[in-house]
Amino acid sequence: MLRHHRALIACLAGLVFSAASAGYAFDEAALSKAEYAARIGAKFVCENCDLSGADMSDMYILEGKVAGANFSGANLEGVNMQGADLAGANFDGANLAKALLSGSLLPGASMVRADLSGGARLDHADLTNVDLSGANLSGAKLKRTKLAGANLREANLSEAALYKVTLDGADLTKASLLNAKLEGVHLETARLCETVLPDGSTANDGC
Repeated sequence: MLRHHRALIACLAGLVFSAASAGYAFDEAALSKAEYAARIGAKFVCENCDLSGADMSDMYILEGKVAGANFSGANLEGVNMQGADLAGANFDGANLAKALLSGSLLPGASMVRADLSGGARLDHADLTNVDLSGANLSGAKLKRTKLAGANLREANLSEAALYKVTLDGADLTKASLLNAKLEGVHLETARLCETVLPDGSTANDGC
């Protein structure tokens, strides 16, 4: 964990202009939480940094700048990344259960086998061309989410709520939408092959 604490310190160091003037303890424990940046009104900036395997659960990274960062295998359960720039970031195998990603920018990100279950929110998020193959989005909330060109092969979207989600060119091969709630979603614009639909039937139009 020390390596990840140091990474967080380095990322935040440029934002914490004076620990004394801010009135907060300038120590590793305080800096290991992104709430520190929120308390002094600064954004979390950590572009292209390596936070793989880090425990960042319940952290606040509102409108952060973390494009290209490596979060693979990290524990991000309950993290608040609303409005964050996460373009090209790596979330492969990460735990994002209950995460708040509304309004986040994730184009080109990799989320292979990531866990986005438990009501994770992706409202108004940009997931254009994101690799979500094998990801668990069961129970996730997606309102006006951009998923054009996304790879959703073998993704679990069971019981997810999709409202006016853009799926143009998305690949839903072997994905499951069992018991999902779809409203204003045009599945015909996506590739469907061995795709389980909300009613349990299987679509093979794109095979």
